[in-house]
Amino acid sequence: MDTFNVSSMGTALDDVTQAQNAKKAEAASTAREKGWAEPEGYDYSKYNAAPLGPPLATPGEGNEPEQPQQELPEWAANAAKYEWKDEYGDVGPANPQLEEMLFRTDLRSLQNIEVEAESRDRPNPIKSFDDAGLHPIVRENVKLCHYDIPTPIQAYAIPAVMTGHDLIAIAQTGSGKTAAFLIPVLSKLMGKAKKLAAPRPNLADGFNPIVDAVRAEPLVLIVAPTRELSTQIFDEARRLCYRSMLRPCVVYGGAPVRDQRDELQKGCDILIGTPGRLLDFMDKPHILSLRRVKYTIIDEADELLLADWESDFNKIMSGGDMNEDADHRYMMFSATFNKECRQLARKFLAGDHIVYSEEHLKKQCLYDLLLAMPPSRTLIFVNSKAQADLLDDYLYNMGLPSTSIHSDRTQREREDAL
Repeated sequence: MDTFNVSSMGTALDDVTQAQNAKKAEAASTAREKGWAEPEGYDYSKYNAAPLGPPLATPGEGNEPEQPQQELPEWAANAAKYEWKDEYGDVGPANPQLEEMLFRTDLRSLQNIEVEAESRDRPNPIKSFDDAGLHPIVRENVKLCHYDIPTPIQAYAIPAVMTGHDLIAIAQTGSGKTAAFLIPVLSKLMGKAKKLAAPRPNLADGFNPIVDAVRAEPLVLIVAPTRELSTQIFDEARRLCYRSMLRPCVVYGGAPVRDQRDELQKGCDILIGTPGRLLDFMDKPHILSLRRVKYTIIDEADELLLADWESDFNKIMSGGDMNEDADHRYMMFSATFNKECRQLARKFLAGDHIVYSEEHLKKQCLYDLLLAMPPSRTLIFVNSKAQADLLDDYLYNMGLPSTSIHSDRTQREREDAL
């Protein structure tokens, strides 16, 4: 029987592989020239490794321990925050190391977004944060955040909250809406924190959960539909609470309940959470009480008003021992519009930029579009989890610093990607 010679096929495969590698190298070089950062690889196998334990002695080789396993990233809920000490006066001292961690990013101002205010009593929008009457520590933290000029949503929302109004606000993603509600709420509370806040342990003396644990009684409750949005709001709260006694915490599904419970039992003034995990803690009144809440804020309110969330939303708004006094203010923020709102928004917002492409050229068109604009944080939405991974793989191999996130990823992987 004659043999089939496959040497030419192997040569062809080698040629194709070399050509693809050359293309990737050229693309990576172009991405560096355009200013994009080097892509960073992720070792997803480490998330499935056994929990990190104490070093073990190697039998027969003395007492020299083996190298410990690689440590996993810290949970977002356990991120460092400014911890108050009883000996502080009205303002805590600066912590340069924490300050560098909290305030190393900038916010891009969006000054050209039109705003319409509908109210019988309309507070005048502020033109500068100096005009807002903010607490000195909040004003200093705003400066550390490099928020130089209020964005349009901040210009209208801050005076509305400072003058004691309930608020419904619609603002697009990236417009600074998180700061729009945190800045005035924290400013209103900072001067009264010692009077309003619940008792808590002095963490400077250490924390023993058996002896020192307290019931969390937040002054502010912020509800968001997704884990990622909750942790983003928590990060902003950590920045704006810096050097104050106000202590933020975040609770969300997918992360250990025990760690989040421990954080709550150290004291909590600003509580951010997703509905499911929040309701779990509300069912444990020895851990969480809402009787002191002065501000309830719903972010992405349109999502929580949908049928899927309606029952949870109603439980949160009326559940437990929620404070229902007249001094309780409510705020709802959203980034999306229904059809009628979108039609109205087109009168004020820049027109959509649409590129039509054949299916097999879509990835290349996206890559060309990314290289045609200045390097910046970019969100790309696709219609399936598989497409998210495929597109991430393509952009990564083309030398761009990409990652993907979707519901098939574990919470560890999702947080690490962010």
